[in-house]
Amino acid sequence: MKKRIFGILLAVSLILSAMPAMAAELPEQQEDAQKQEKALEDELISEYWINPIYEGIFTEDDIRSVSSDDDLVLADNVVLNSDEEAVAYVKSQLKARNTSFSFSVTSPLRYTAKELLNMAMDEKIAAGSDEGDYIRSHFSGATMSYSSYYAEYSVRYLSTASQEAEVAVAIEKALAELGISGKSDYQKVKAIHDYIVNHVVYLLDGQNQRHSAYGAIIDGKAVCQGYASLFYRMCMETGIPTRIITGFGNGGAHAWNIVKLGDYWYNVDATWDDPITATGEQILRHTFFLKSEADFVDHEREEPYNTESFYREYPMGPVSYDESMDPGPVQTPTPGIKPDPTPTPGTGSTPDPTPTPGTDPAPDPTSTPAPDQDWTFSDVAMIPGNWKYENIRFVNEKGIMTGMNAAQFKPDDQLTRAQFASVIYRLAGSPNVSYKDIFSDVPAGQWYSNAIIWAYENKIVAGLGAGRYGIEDNITREQMARMLMELAKVQKYDTSDEADFTRFEDASQVSRWAAENMRWAVGAGIISGSTRDGKYYMNPKGEATRAECAVMLTKFVQKYQ
Repeated sequence: MKKRIFGILLAVSLILSAMPAMAAELPEQQEDAQKQEKALEDELISEYWINPIYEGIFTEDDIRSVSSDDDLVLADNVVLNSDEEAVAYVKSQLKARNTSFSFSVTSPLRYTAKELLNMAMDEKIAAGSDEGDYIRSHFSGATMSYSSYYAEYSVRYLSTASQEAEVAVAIEKALAELGISGKSDYQKVKAIHDYIVNHVVYLLDGQNQRHSAYGAIIDGKAVCQGYASLFYRMCMETGIPTRIITGFGNGGAHAWNIVKLGDYWYNVDATWDDPITATGEQILRHTFFLKSEADFVDHEREEPYNTESFYREYPMGPVSYDESMDPGPVQTPTPGIKPDPTPTPGTGSTPDPTPTPGTDPAPDPTSTPAPDQDWTFSDVAMIPGNWKYENIRFVNEKGIMTGMNAAQFKPDDQLTRAQFASVIYRLAGSPNVSYKDIFSDVPAGQWYSNAIIWAYENKIVAGLGAGRYGIEDNITREQMARMLMELAKVQKYDTSDEADFTRFEDASQVSRWAAENMRWAVGAGIISGSTRDGKYYMNPKGEATRAECAVMLTKFVQKYQ
């Protein structure tokens, strides 16, 4: 309490010092000063704040228990001149893990104490691996008292200054042992991911430090926040941009990371790649490593990480990253040698927009637009990282799909069997074909005629019976899987990838004729399924939308072409 009174008196003295000297000599001014001192004390606002990440873990009593005058070592009050200086000062105190600090300002604050605290943890002003998201993930809550000219904080953390010093030493040692100097960013990220999965054991035992990087790297025991914090710190130490994302996994509170490789960001969940086994055996897997949004199943972001502005600032990769996309280590240029300007494949460069020439005799509603035209689809928000936009843009630029008209793609409309046959035909290079009267609903001279006849002759499609192809019937996901696998065989691609799909809740709905195709589609990553109430579904008989088709085609092209 003495410190608070001192701070208020100091604030009053600062106000008075800014007034003309002779005004301070007037008796009425002395009376005004006394009134102002009382107003400042009465004005003092007190509140507490629990970090939203840890709501449900910490209570108001937990946060307020560290704010009694008897429990705190009070730091000297400092005088600051602006909100910017206040934010920088608060950040320095959080970084040093100081539990109590205060300041006065020479002009009224524009922000509340809570707003200043939140701004101090903003990633945009982070200048090191132990700032920004790292501070936020290790801050559990605070009590604050403030007025227009004064603020004081009592803060609770998940780690102490001495523990953070241990973490810094341990990370430096671990990175040295990994020998990642001179490696590519992909190789660095993979090495860090594998180190954490092999080094840390998931343990939820009620100890607060399990949520910290200290718990992960020193104790070797952590929950998701500890995994994500350590991954962030180690990646940032190697110069790889990384963020900590919070939200929900399988319906429960969860944390993971996104990391930047090339032009895009990718999801990484080291916690879920370190499964708990009945025998206690450590298992290393990469199921949730460098995944696109479409492939990162059962993760739901919370604000602000799910907003359009966030996705614009951190555009997510349209497809999951794999080793084939790694351009290798960045070479240091030799003096006097001009670097090769030839772009390296797989470095996030713009996909080749050159369309495959078509031979359809009539206009095709899935044909190719001018490859370099501006984005014109008003019904597909041009948001980098949005799975619809990224996949639709990819197939559009590749000349595989376009809109139903110049202004609309209609991503949520179902795709017909005739349209998908045309897509398959173009993927094959639109080879020459002579018309044959095979199906009653496929006459000569239509935009889909050549595509369907060619696909039939190559055993990619079959009719629906009674001599009918079903040009207007909506295509199902298992039909798409069959047609894509048969196309892969025609193109002499390796179709040996296979996975057991019985883990999906609706596996029994797969038609007998489509079982082989669905095993391939799941194994090759063409179909990843969706989640509902924590369970996985393939929806094999579900009618695919045009956007879902774009996702499957993007994965197919990325894998084989």
